[in-house]
Amino acid sequence: MNPFTIRNHQGAPTFFKNGEPIFPLLFWQTEILERDAHAFSEAGVEIFSFFRSIPHYDHPYWTGEGQYDFSRVDNAIREFHKKLPRAYCIPRIYVSAPDWWLKKNPEELCGFAEDAPCTWYKGRWQGTFHESFASEKWKKEMGEAFRVLVRHIRQADYADCVIGIHIAGGITGEWHLWSPNLRPDTSLSMQKRYGRPIPPPGERDAAYYRCLNEATAEAINHFAGIVKEESDFLTAVFYGYTPDMPNKLGWSIEGDHRATELVHRLTNIDIISAPHSYERRRSGQDGYFRNFAESVVLHEKLFVDEGDDRTYLDGKEGNGVEHVGGVVPDGMEESLDIIRREFGNMLTHNIGMWYMDLNGGNFHDDRFMEEIAKLKRWGDYSMHLPRTRHAEIAVIASQESEFYLPQRGTPGNETYAARYIEQIGELCKSGAPFDFYLSADLESDIMERYKVIFCLDGLALNEKERKRLHDLQNGGRTFLWFHDTGAIVGGRRSSVNSRELTGLDVGETVPARPVKRDFSDWTSVDLGDPVNSAETLRGIFRDAGIHIYLESDDVFSASDSALMIHAASDGEKRITLPESRRITDIVAGKIIGCAQSFSVSMKFGDTALFLLEQPE
Repeated sequence: MNPFTIRNHQGAPTFFKNGEPIFPLLFWQTEILERDAHAFSEAGVEIFSFFRSIPHYDHPYWTGEGQYDFSRVDNAIREFHKKLPRAYCIPRIYVSAPDWWLKKNPEELCGFAEDAPCTWYKGRWQGTFHESFASEKWKKEMGEAFRVLVRHIRQADYADCVIGIHIAGGITGEWHLWSPNLRPDTSLSMQKRYGRPIPPPGERDAAYYRCLNEATAEAINHFAGIVKEESDFLTAVFYGYTPDMPNKLGWSIEGDHRATELVHRLTNIDIISAPHSYERRRSGQDGYFRNFAESVVLHEKLFVDEGDDRTYLDGKEGNGVEHVGGVVPDGMEESLDIIRREFGNMLTHNIGMWYMDLNGGNFHDDRFMEEIAKLKRWGDYSMHLPRTRHAEIAVIASQESEFYLPQRGTPGNETYAARYIEQIGELCKSGAPFDFYLSADLESDIMERYKVIFCLDGLALNEKERKRLHDLQNGGRTFLWFHDTGAIVGGRRSSVNSRELTGLDVGETVPARPVKRDFSDWTSVDLGDPVNSAETLRGIFRDAGIHIYLESDDVFSASDSALMIHAASDGEKRITLPESRRITDIVAGKIIGCAQSFSVSMKFGDTALFLLEQPE
């Protein structure tokens, strides 16, 4: 029987082991090396994850009709169990089709609107020679092979150490459609699902994009259902990434995750994961999640941040794994502060995280492991405190909005990506915590708690969502929105879209700065520019009655019991809490005392972490 479950504890989902809550900090590596196994175990980490996509492509476990080779899976898990007999793992198991099956079933391949060489995983965005997510034959036949493997793991001599399966498909296992730069999916399978020929990219409508994304969600549910039918394993999946891939990468909307609402509601899924921002992870930046963490929590799933930041040791150990480039910190101190920032984002959002050693050797310095062990001890201690967030700002995103816009980065869609890159970055420096939701979450009673509702991306709010926003106008709330935010009528943008959403008619002139309109019981602010500064937001929040913790433009996050500052500048940082708390400096390991406000001197790139407890 699986000793692990996921349940709510002190206000947020977490792991329970034999009925006791566990701080959800994990470690990931391609395969867990001896040194790292013992180092992270000694630091207090109990759960590990491993496997990556390329070894799966090179050594598939389904080798032919009715033929299987589970040796790679067996050897890795058995070796892990031998190294750490009291630890547990959630291995990634890939469901992408093997090459022999693809050659045998060319009619099931993903199709592309743009021509490109037929390449497997070594091509850009892992190539073009892959299955369509709409293929019923792939789901059925790959599903049966996957079922055999799940049964095999459940019955293996190492079975007691396996507590879950991370189901991986698509590019690097992250459920992105193959080679989105080539505008998939024009396959026969997708045509059958869509009910007519697939339109060329410039003519694709919301109905097509909806069909495309629902196919991915159904595939995820199919494979997760097999795990649940065959075992009591937990199920994990990458999904729900925010659309923040920069235009320079040639990434198209076809590669996005746009069925997140459906995936959040899947009862077959227990854990949802994503890496954090690739665009804002340098020293002095926020490293915020590429996901809707509070939406995941709302749907009673555990969100696990993939902490794949590098340390200064990245690439310095020749261990034979595929090297993936990234931002490399400059030395030990900067690396430690990035490690603390990852932990701080996790702690203040009451979620899970795995420290990820993507290239191997990143943690091969005793100071790293001493720091992680210290942070883990404080994390364990925090499980006795309230694990809730008291943010007064809800940021709302509609995943269907971009269905109605031209290709990202072209005329008519030049500011969309900025909202998910620059605007989120400014929110992280506004001095007030915010919660990030999908527009479908507006129906939840939780929205009643917020003083500000910020429609980051609300172009395609449906009638039910717009009505809910109108209903929320009571109670003195402030609504923030952009000039192009509005309703879609019959597949087109309405001519007076701002009135449809907010009840305001601001005409067609885009304001150069935020325009505020006061009503008897609510306030509406048209933000105008595609990106509003942290200072501008701070002023709006203050006017809306939001408590401002920090007046400087530094990265900031807070929950009921924890607070993090990651310095974007040198200087004294003055923190003001909503009420007096007993404050503990986690990094220094000392109690500051009971206070409502306190100061800390920081240099650029420093990370400060504090626990906040009720005064005795």
